[in-house]
Amino acid sequence: MKQKVSPGRDFSKAYLVRCVERSLKRLGTDHVDAFLLHAAVAGEPTDESWAALETIRTKGMSRLTGVSTSDPAVVRQGLASGQVMIVETPVSLCSPNAGTIGELCVEGQVPLVANEVLKPQTLLKEHAGEWNSMRERHGVGMIATPQLLIAYAAAQEGVSTVLVGTLSAGHLLENLKALEYGAEMREMFAEMKEAFA
Repeated sequence: MKQKVSPGRDFSKAYLVRCVERSLKRLGTDHVDAFLLHAAVAGEPTDESWAALETIRTKGMSRLTGVSTSDPAVVRQGLASGQVMIVETPVSLCSPNAGTIGELCVEGQVPLVANEVLKPQTLLKEHAGEWNSMRERHGVGMIATPQLLIAYAAAQEGVSTVLVGTLSAGHLLENLKALEYGAEMREMFAEMKEAFA
């Protein structure tokens, strides 16, 4: 579960524990698999915030605790606290901190969940000539752009899971085809990053 904070951006222990308790009641369960501080930036989570995550986990309300952020400073602080067991962050050609956060997750031995992986689609449409030429050069001209973007994200350092939405079972099957592409496409992925990041 990912808990959004109030408009006041309250990362206090009392608020976070209360949020989880209310969410569990609404969901009709006694625990969730993961509770993440959402969209945290440096200076927002404090020692009290990390203590809240420990309480949430030790009381059995969440199996894992972590952060959803694009700020490497928050990931560093969370890992140092010992309360971050999972990290969610944008991973795409448009994500300037994905590499740093991936390295931190590898060093901290925590799984990295990639989101916003399809964000570069607009950019690639704007540069369709260059993008299509690159795909042809690498022999993947017939592979859909979303599949290549999912494969790109999955191949990045530290990434264990890629989040993508789907509108239908057919859409889901198309997304799953991205799993067929990986390490053998690292040369293309490096070229993608150099050309479009």
